[in-house]
Amino acid sequence: MMDCLSCVDAVDMDDCLIEVCRVLKENDGYLYVGEYESSGSYDDMLRVFHDLSAVRTWTLDAQRRLSQDVVASVREIHYGLRCQYSDFESFVASFTAVNGPELMNANMHSKNVRALFEQSRKGNIFEFEQARRVNLYRTGSFAPAGA
Repeated sequence: MMDCLSCVDAVDMDDCLIEVCRVLKENDGYLYVGEYESSGSYDDMLRVFHDLSAVRTWTLDAQRRLSQDVVASVREIHYGLRCQYSDFESFVASFTAVNGPELMNANMHSKNVRALFEQSRKGNIFEFEQARRVNLYRTGSFAPAGA
């Protein structure tokens, strides 16, 4: 599940994960959940006009509620993706291409967002880090050797 759980309504997350676990192999299935985190320079800027902090918290909380009788946590990995833009307009175009024009609002073009964007300047480009987290689980109530 790469960037999927954050698209599920908070009230449905537990049921979604239960269903995902149900279709995994009983004692030899793996569940891979990759989501963005609410940290890093990209999210600092994004939070001004499109705050997903609550959704990201709900996804992690839902994973923590998974029954140890169903899955065992194998590993949690944190890493960052580098995002580069030539100018503010290319950032806006990229954001709207991925998220749709309905998420554009006045705050996206605010002085605060532009100031945060400008802080990311590295020579002729603007560079941000998007924080990511991957959680790997294995079905069964056991921890694999070496975990």
